[in-house]
Amino acid sequence: MKYTTLSKKSDSYFQRKTGVKKPTFQKMVEIVKSSIANRRTRRGNEATFPVEDQLLIMLQYYREYPTFFSLGDMWGIHESTAQRTVRRMEDILIADGTFSLPGNTGLQNLTAKDLVLIDVTESPIERPKKNSVSITRVRKNDIQ
Repeated sequence: MKYTTLSKKSDSYFQRKTGVKKPTFQKMVEIVKSSIANRRTRRGNEATFPVEDQLLIMLQYYREYPTFFSLGDMWGIHESTAQRTVRRMEDILIADGTFSLPGNTGLQNLTAKDLVLIDVTESPIERPKKNSVSITRVRKNDIQ
């Protein structure tokens, strides 16, 4: 649902659909627009989606966790465009520092003693042993 349609809905519907209140969403729009206006280089074409719709794509991704393929299909864009849009909006909002995800605050203060990593990529898998006796028995049984 595009922002032009969603903005006409009630505040409670807007919050249920996006996960944020309208004033918070407007603050996000201001941050993204100021960041885009302050860019030094202007590479590529202008975005075909307004900033509000780009933020809605990101919020829908966080709210529902669809694949980028289905997210792009919902909005009529390619999956790689949906992924880039989500990533760009995340980077702009994180760089501003106004918004942050809960739960990540404790990870910055960890030291090497506090962190335990377990590498399970090279775990041995038990398989039956191959020997010539068991192979020849199977072959003899198949022939008869």
